[in-house]
Amino acid sequence: MLKRARDLCEASEDLSPDEKKAELLPIIVQHIYVLSQLGKDSEAAALQKLVVQSDIPEAPTRAVAQNNQVALAGAEGNPYLTHRISELAGKLSGNDRLFEYQQSILRRNKYALDLQMQKFQGVQSSSHNQVLSASTPSALIDVAPLGVINAAACTEMGKDKAAIRKILPALEKRPNDVGLLLTIIQLYIQTGNPGPALHILETFLKRLETATTTDYTDARFSPGLVAVAVALYRLHGRQNAIRAELARASAHWRSKSDSTSTSLLREAGVELLRSSNPEDVAAAGATFEKLVTQPGQDITAAAGLVASFATNDFAKAEPYLSKLTPVERLTAATDVQALIRAGVCQAAAPAPSSRKRGADGIEKEKVAKRQRKRRLPKDYEEGKQPDPERWLPLRDRSTYRPKGKKGKKRAQEVTQGGVVKEEETLELVGGAGAVKVEKATASKKKKKGKK
Repeated sequence: MLKRARDLCEASEDLSPDEKKAELLPIIVQHIYVLSQLGKDSEAAALQKLVVQSDIPEAPTRAVAQNNQVALAGAEGNPYLTHRISELAGKLSGNDRLFEYQQSILRRNKYALDLQMQKFQGVQSSSHNQVLSASTPSALIDVAPLGVINAAACTEMGKDKAAIRKILPALEKRPNDVGLLLTIIQLYIQTGNPGPALHILETFLKRLETATTTDYTDARFSPGLVAVAVALYRLHGRQNAIRAELARASAHWRSKSDSTSTSLLREAGVELLRSSNPEDVAAAGATFEKLVTQPGQDITAAAGLVASFATNDFAKAEPYLSKLTPVERLTAATDVQALIRAGVCQAAAPAPSSRKRGADGIEKEKVAKRQRKRRLPKDYEEGKQPDPERWLPLRDRSTYRPKGKKGKKRAQEVTQGGVVKEEETLELVGGAGAVKVEKATASKKKKKGKK
C-alpha cells in the first residue's frame, strides 16, 4: 500500500514538485520502517539514501527518519558515531511529542547504543528505576524489555552460568520483573539446564495466583507467559501439565467479555480436543464456542466446535457444518480399495535412548562370534589324526624330555632301570588304616678334620 501510494503521488499531475516532495517524504519514511521490520534491510537502505532529513518539515517524521537511520546502521556500525547521529535530533515538545509506545522504542534503541558503548553502570541504574516505577505485573509486561536491558547491563552482555549468578540476586529485589525472569529462563535453556528454569517460572506464577486483584490474574494468564510454561513443560515431556495449564488459561479468558487472546484460546482448544478426558473435551467445546462468536471467519474454531460436539450434542455442531469442506470432496480422489490392499502402515519403533547395550546387541554379538572363521594350526593336514595329548600341559606329555642335570635325574627316577625307592607301611592310630611312606635311611655325616 505504501509503494502504491508513492507511485500515485509521483504520477499525480495536480501537485507541484514541492508539494510532491512534501508528500513523498513521510511515505518513504514509513516505507523504510516497514521494510526494516520485515527484515528487508537492503531495500530499506536503498530508500534511506533518498531521504534528506533537513528537508523534512515535520518534527515527528524527522524523528522517525532519524530512528530509521540509527536502526539500519546495525550492530556492525560504529556505536559512537551512531550515538552522535541520534543526538542530532532535537527533542519534541507540545503536540509534536510521540506516543508512549513510540517513545519506548526510541528509549530501547538508546539503551542498546549505550550497551554497545559499554556504559553498563548507567544503563543498569536508569533501567532499574524505570522497572520499579511499574507497580503491577500487567504494567511490567509493557516495560518487560527494560528488564532484559537491565539484565544485559548487570552481566555486561554475558551469556554463561556466571551471568545467571549475577542476575539472580536482582530477581529477589524485583520479583515481579517479567523481563528479568524471562532472561534468566533463556540463559538456563542456553546452558542446557531447563530444570531450574521451570522451577523459577512456576514460583513466579504461583505468587501471581495468590493475589486477588484482576491485574495480577490477567498477567498470570498472559499469552506470553502461558506459552513459555507450555514450552518448558513440553521440554520435560509433561503432557498432562500442558493441558492443565491451557485449560486454566482458557477458562480465565473465556470469562472475559472483551477477550483479545484469540491465538491462546485457539491453541488451548486444539490441545484439549486431543485429550480422551471428557472434561477436557467439554472445555475445548466451550473454548471454540467463545471463538466463533468473535468477528471474522475462523475455520479452525468452526472445525473444533464440530469436533467437540459432534458425538454428544449434534445440535450445537449442525449450524457450522456448512462452513466446513464436505467429506465427499475431501475423499473424492481417494481409492479406498487400494488403501485396503496396501494394508496398515506401522510406525517404526523409536530407538532406545539409553546408552546401555540392550539384549538385541548381545544377541547380535553372539551371532557374530558363531560366524567367525575357524582358525587352524599352521601344520594342519587334511585327514591326519591330531595328537591326543595336545590339551595336556607340556610336562605331562609322554614326549616330554626335561633339560639339565636335575631334569635328567628326575627322569631317571621314573624310567625303567632307575633306582627303586624302599617303602614301608605304617599303621594309623585307632585302626584308621595304613599308608605307604618312603623308608628313611641313615645319612652318613662326614667328619670334619683339621686342614
